[in-house]
Amino acid sequence: MNEEEQKVIVFPGTVQRLIENGLNDLKGGQFEKSLHTFQEVIQFEPDHQEAIYGKWVSLLKLERHNDVIQEAYEGLPRLGHLYRQGS
Repeated sequence: MNEEEQKVIVFPGTVQRLIENGLNDLKGGQFEKSLHTFQEVIQFEPDHQEAIYGKWVSLLKLERHNDVIQEAYEGLPRLGHLYRQGS
């Protein structure tokens, strides 16, 4: 499948609704469900800061520590621009 075929049109509000669902799942202790939801957001918006953080928290709650380390190692460079702005 080429890049053009992989593009998905996301309806307005979909990402925010998914973030809210993921956060509610986290609060409710449904960590597998929250992980899946945050991963879905990241498919639509790979640099979505709240989704990446939510994914990391979900992995921590699932005690998947090695996965969190790997995700952080891969994800921090993508988020680096957010932290360089303040310097």
